[in-house]
Amino acid sequence: MKIILVNGMPESGKTTFEKLLKLYGLHICHLNVNILSSITPIKEIAKEIGWKGTKTPKDRKFLSDLKDLCTEYNDYPVYWLRSKIIAIDEFHCGNMIFLVDIREPEEIERLKKEWNAKALLMRRAAVENNKQSNHADMNVFNCEYDYIIENNGTEEDLRKKAKEFIVEIKNEKWESKVK
Repeated sequence: MKIILVNGMPESGKTTFEKLLKLYGLHICHLNVNILSSITPIKEIAKEIGWKGTKTPKDRKFLSDLKDLCTEYNDYPVYWLRSKIIAIDEFHCGNMIFLVDIREPEEIERLKKEWNAKALLMRRAAVENNKQSNHADMNVFNCEYDYIIENNGTEEDLRKKAKEFIVEIKNEKWESKVK
């Protein structure tokens, strides 16, 4: 199992790149690629209290603040991720890559150490100067990344990068371990 923590500014192409990795992982490398996000359980809580699923600056700040509260209270987002990774890994038994969206640099650094994970930054020049509404989005670059994917070209350019990246990851000799 390998875990790659994925970060980048809003609209940098993270989701598109992850979907391409999932597609090419299966069809080129015979890998199971799972996409998880530390904000997923927070979104579920937010829906319970009236969040409509939109991504306005106000919504992004609300979700970021709620995640901070849940992290501070009992580290719930990481607990949720850990339980999902363990359950999926046990079910599939090998050839597994997890792409885990996390925005907070301190969480990325912590999980890199705890899980022997690697971190990937998606960059897109067109969005890097956009005003951000919360600390997680503002601090994207305050972290050490193992991989940087520049997404400044065409969709075909991104497809090519995804194909090359999934092969590179498959051939790298490291394993993650969730505790």
